[in-house]
Amino acid sequence: MIGYMLAQSLSAQPQMPPVTTVLTRIEVSPDDPAFLQPEKFIGPVYQPEEQEALEAAYGWQMKRDGKYLRRVVASPQPRKILDSEAIELLLKEGHVVICSGGGGVPVTEDGAGSEAVIDKDLAAALLAEQINADGLVILTDADAVYENWGTPQQRAIRHATPRMS
Repeated sequence: MIGYMLAQSLSAQPQMPPVTTVLTRIEVSPDDPAFLQPEKFIGPVYQPEEQEALEAAYGWQMKRDGKYLRRVVASPQPRKILDSEAIELLLKEGHVVICSGGGGVPVTEDGAGSEAVIDKDLAAALLAEQINADGLVILTDADAVYENWGTPQQRAIRHATPRMS
C-alpha cells in the first residue's frame, strides 16, 4: 500500500520520469535457521483464548505480544534479489523504481512462496549491492541505528563508514 501511494504521489508531479513499481521476489534458503524459530510478529492481535483454535485451523504459530497474542513467522536472510536485472534495466531507462516493498516477497530456490518476512533494510542493502548502486539511504523515524537492538547490550551507532570489498 505504501508503494502504491508513493507511486501515485510521484507520478502526479510535473515532469516526473516514468514511475514503475516492481513486485520484488527475494530468494531465501528453505534451510535458514529462522524457519525453526519464527519470531517476526505479523497481523492483528488475538485474545489468548483464541490461540489453540487459530493454530489448529491455520497451522500458525502464535506468541505473546504484551497482553495479547500475534502470529509469528520466520525472518530469513535474503540471499538474492531475483528481479534485480529488471530493476536495473528500468533504472538505466530513466524510470523511478519502487521495489522491495516491505522487504519483498520471500521465495525459495524452486520458486515457491514462503510464509516469512524479510527485513526491509537487509533487502535494500542486498539490492543496492546487486545493482551496484552509488549509494543507499535508509530513512527512519528512530533516533539512531542500534547494534544489538532490544538486548541489554543495545547501543546507538552514531558514526559509520561504508564497507569496502
